[in-house]
This record gives sequence, structure tokens and C-alpha cells, in this order.
Amino acid sequence: MMDAFVTHPHAVHTREDMIALSGRADTSSKDRTIDVNISRLRRKLAAFDRTEIIRTVRGKGYLFIADVIGA
Repeated sequence: MMDAFVTHPHAVHTREDMIALSGRADTSSKDRTIDVNISRLRRKLAAFDRTEIIRTVRGKGYLFIADVIGA
């Protein structure tokens, strides 16, 4: 997930996109699984920076709002 956010910052990523990017052929993955993983990622990122980094776009998906510098 983090790779998707960093390579495409400031773009909304849907749950379906996240499932596809996970490389799992299992289409029975639930939307809630993505939500839980995003929550865990937010918690880990908050340990370094208390500002909002991943924003929920209601009805659409998730938006990585941090600036990405060089790679």
C-alpha cells in the first residue's frame, strides 16, 4: 500500500485498487481488510509525524497528502 501511495501521491486510491496492488488473486478480500491495514499504516506513520498523511475520501478511497521528495 505504501508503495502505491508514494509512487502516486495526491491521487485517490480505491479499495479495489489497493486489493489489486496487493498482488493477491483472491477477490474475496473484504473492503474492511483494506480499512484495517490503512488504520495500521496511519498508526505507524503517526509515530514519526503527528500530521495527517493519509486522508479518507468518503465514497472514493484514500488520498496520500504528504509530499514525496525524490526517489
